[in-house]
Amino acid sequence: MICDCQLNLFNCEEKVRRFLGAGRPDGSMDLAARDELIEKMTPLVERIVASKLQGRWRQDRACAVQDTFLKLCDPAKLRTWLENPKRTWFCHWVAVVASHAAIDWVRRPDSASVGGVDILPGAASTHASVELQELAERLRTEIIAGLFEFKWEWQLVFCMKFSYLEPSVSDIAHAVNVSEEAVFFRLRKIKERIACRCESLLSPAVAKAALVGTCHPVDGFNRLEPARRDQVNAAIRGLLAARPLKEQYAFSMKYSPLAVSPDLLAAQLQEDENTVRGWLATIEKEIQHLFPPEQY
Repeated sequence: MICDCQLNLFNCEEKVRRFLGAGRPDGSMDLAARDELIEKMTPLVERIVASKLQGRWRQDRACAVQDTFLKLCDPAKLRTWLENPKRTWFCHWVAVVASHAAIDWVRRPDSASVGGVDILPGAASTHASVELQELAERLRTEIIAGLFEFKWEWQLVFCMKFSYLEPSVSDIAHAVNVSEEAVFFRLRKIKERIACRCESLLSPAVAKAALVGTCHPVDGFNRLEPARRDQVNAAIRGLLAARPLKEQYAFSMKYSPLAVSPDLLAAQLQEDENTVRGWLATIEKEIQHLFPPEQY
């Protein structure tokens, strides 16, 4: 495994020292250096976790990635690498941390309730019984109720993560103006709350029933090639980034498998329902202008 640091293209050790405040008169941490490390190590961490958790749900992989970065953002943990006289390359150490995080996630007693069933995406099945569909709808309702226990700014982070637009953690952090570490922290707290509320509803069977969510905002999106899908989603994310946060919240909550209704969104935002519907209609119209239905 050869990384940019070994090729003298990126100095991991220098970034770690800056993050830990080494050389700064006041000893303050350089968060920009931390963010650069996270960005550089994200592909490696995702690749390691995916290889360790083959065959498991996306939720499991996402949680293991988050656990890895929570450890990598822990100054005490970083110092164990930096102060080790026999330390290896930083990327090698990160790969070990990611591997352990994936293994630890599988061993967690609650892993089946959080990731063993893919809470949000829900695999669609034409053979799902009416009973399972009703159970999936109860699950959707409970997830929304758990989500609504948090401030809407926290809800935005969660639904952006699981929206059909597939933003990266850095995209989410930039949109809500918080650090990537804060994004990971909010996601973890919300998922822990939801897991507690939904424990009695989760089973391997309910995973076969799709949550009643809306489709992607672009008609025919699922027929596109993967590269074109990425382009479409990137364009929509750019469009949304220019909108106020409340409008981004409303759109992300609607265009996720939760498909939260405008009246509930209005109540959360303490806005008039017609106002919220107007936001959604305006954004949807702009998307249709960018990607006319007849093209897809």
